[in-house]
Amino acid sequence: MTKSWVSGGKNADIADRLRLEIAELEAARDELMEKNKKAVFKWSSFILNSGNAYRIRDDPSTQDVRDALVLYEMLNQRIMDKQVSLNEKLDEQAKFDSLG
Repeated sequence: MTKSWVSGGKNADIADRLRLEIAELEAARDELMEKNKKAVFKWSSFILNSGNAYRIRDDPSTQDVRDALVLYEMLNQRIMDKQVSLNEKLDEQAKFDSLG
């Protein structure tokens, strides 16, 4: 008889934890987008209306927009990593369940 750590509901607990973490990260990402959309809009309007790309540095919101974009990308990467882990755990559980 082969025993696996997947048995005994442990995998379900891990999957539930990963789902919760993904939901929390998605909520943080949504909050970040909502919080910064006005700054991004103002910044992009400045860029489009300035006619000079080098003037980007003149706008004080440039660093704020960069910081928001970096955080957004970090959250997206963490979400994707957690989703990969969740899919792996679900695949393991499916294999275990198919054994009988």
